[in-house]
Amino acid sequence: MKKQCLIAVLTLICLVVLGVAVQAQSNDEVVANVPFEFVAGGTTFSAGTYSVSRVSSAWDSHLIIHNGEHSAFLLPVAFDGRTLEGGQLSFEHVGNHYFLNKVKTPEGVYTITHPEAEKKIYEAMSSSGTN
Repeated sequence: MKKQCLIAVLTLICLVVLGVAVQAQSNDEVVANVPFEFVAGGTTFSAGTYSVSRVSSAWDSHLIIHNGEHSAFLLPVAFDGRTLEGGQLSFEHVGNHYFLNKVKTPEGVYTITHPEAEKKIYEAMSSSGTN
């Protein structure tokens, strides 16, 4: 009987902890309407509304960007924990292409970089007239 009570209490504690983690995660989500095609996580996304959120917990800085059709994982190289109002996506413009480089959330700013080789490929495609 004691074993069953212990299992029930541990299950209840796990459910409470998971509820807090999900609530904390919702504070770190940004929804933005991007009016142009852009590159993020090695994927080219068309213009549209996107959601960017942390993948799992407060100590994990991996992000996911998605809309109804496409998604990609983002691996930030830096996190600045300054508290901010609202959220915003920032882009770097290379040739005719935009690269997601910052995700600003109420919890802080995530910086994302793209390999220089990837940028050079897109720049070369822009100068040759290829999309």
